[in-house]
Amino acid sequence: MQRKRRGILILVSMGLVYFLGGSGWWTEPGRAQEKSKDTGVIQGTVRDRQNPLHGILVKAQAEGKNVSTSVFTDDQGAYVFPPLPAGNYVVSVGMKWQEKVNLGSSPVRQDFAVELGPGFLNQTSGGSFLAVLPGTEAEKKIVVNDCGGCHSVWRMIDRPQSSPEGWADLVRRMGAKKGGPTSTVQHVAPRVDMSEKNFQFLAKFYSDAIKPDLKQKQVVEAMIRPRGEGAKAVFTEWDLPKEVGGINTAKVDSKGMIWFPAGQIRAVARLDPRTGEVQTWKAPLGEPTDKSEGTFHDIMIDKEDNVWVTGGGHSRIFKLDAKTFQYSTWDIPAEYGLKPHTGEFDLDGNYWVTMQTGKPGKGWVVKLDPRTGKLAGYPTKADYPYPYGPEPYGLVVDSKGIVWFTELYGSKLGRIDPKTGELTEYSTPIPNAGLRRIDVDSKGNLWFTECFVGKIGKFDPKTMKFTDYDIGVSGGGFPYGLRIDKSDQVWFTLNSNNSIGKLDPKTRKITHALFPVPESTTIDPGFDFSADPVALVYGTHRAAVGRVYFRR
Repeated sequence: MQRKRRGILILVSMGLVYFLGGSGWWTEPGRAQEKSKDTGVIQGTVRDRQNPLHGILVKAQAEGKNVSTSVFTDDQGAYVFPPLPAGNYVVSVGMKWQEKVNLGSSPVRQDFAVELGPGFLNQTSGGSFLAVLPGTEAEKKIVVNDCGGCHSVWRMIDRPQSSPEGWADLVRRMGAKKGGPTSTVQHVAPRVDMSEKNFQFLAKFYSDAIKPDLKQKQVVEAMIRPRGEGAKAVFTEWDLPKEVGGINTAKVDSKGMIWFPAGQIRAVARLDPRTGEVQTWKAPLGEPTDKSEGTFHDIMIDKEDNVWVTGGGHSRIFKLDAKTFQYSTWDIPAEYGLKPHTGEFDLDGNYWVTMQTGKPGKGWVVKLDPRTGKLAGYPTKADYPYPYGPEPYGLVVDSKGIVWFTELYGSKLGRIDPKTGELTEYSTPIPNAGLRRIDVDSKGNLWFTECFVGKIGKFDPKTMKFTDYDIGVSGGGFPYGLRIDKSDQVWFTLNSNNSIGKLDPKTRKITHALFPVPESTTIDPGFDFSADPVALVYGTHRAAVGRVYFRR
């Protein structure tokens, strides 16, 4: 069923237009031609009483604007920001040290003398604290799998309970939201155990390991201080109006505009990084098919810059026309499951989407022909006994037009040949690995995150061989989003480690870049290939979107 409705343009602000960064705000080298000529550079060093400090996050917040840039110090304790528009800035280190800087066209130097300790809680994560806490790695994986799928374990460090009873009460309240003993679902999946026995384990682990003064006493041990390529990361983040709500995903169109679903205000939104203007278009949602699910989930931009969004809680696909800003919508019948999740186009212009919730033993992938509105469903073959079925999740189309998808709970990689409709499934070597996002490299290899075991997986369709890459983060880090750039570098997000990772398949080297703000999580980032070096855009789980690249 197809509907069309005029999109309502809303300029989100107290006035008509919300400006985040002012004109000419761009810090990517490849966008140099678009910068204002009136720019300058802030630089300096960070030291303690004795030595220069490497891997220290330095942030420049433009005064009166909701845009900031963050960099790290090198091995000599020196930092240099990319050229920034002239104006007033608050430059800060950690959570205690900040200075006001007036930037003109000439370089400005600002040095910092600091003391490592609780003032650097912002440079820790759930994963880095788990690494210094007592307990086995197997126990820490249970903690991350049961709690890290909804929020970072860092939250438990930052907001500790004062008693064992407090932890027990907290765990049960959180479990009830996820399907624990107070609900009808106790086992979401083998590695997501919401049973009473496991609740008792979680409460005891937190009570024994996380004392109220932990974040004062062990911050230095838990600090993430990148070196080498990790210290070359440059982050730019734009804060959005609070009413927009938490943003989990973002994509870039051919003009450099950043698009994201704003479910809290039931709209699709666009940020212009050059001017800071945010615009939103209310979506024709209708009645939800699943009130427990959010409004939107996935967003993608097609070749004509049209914006496609999956309406998770509405079993609906949305298209926002890039020229007319009119919506087209297609409803997916309940026989194909609920919660459309990840969508992508095949070579013939058909839109394929995974359906996140099916029935025990069955999951669905749906094909939509936007020209006719015709829908076709492809059921999985996996016999999966848990309540939501195998849960088809991430989806990608390779250069030959083959549709590949992951099964989060079925722990399989799926393949659909659009010409024949044949669906084939491949079981991963690690049972119940938790396959989420997926992408394909230039050689046709499939790469995917394995959130429950803390690994990145690869499947070679030519040899039918699986390969796993360990991420090296305590508790597994809960790898979630994944994208592959034009050099076949594998970028991924770690929801329990507050970081973005990058894997070089040739050397197996993994680089981690710490997000500027604690407890940032992003489910599906996107590339801006027009930038040089290539930049990744992301949601933050806050009312903010960001961009990161690595200096050469």
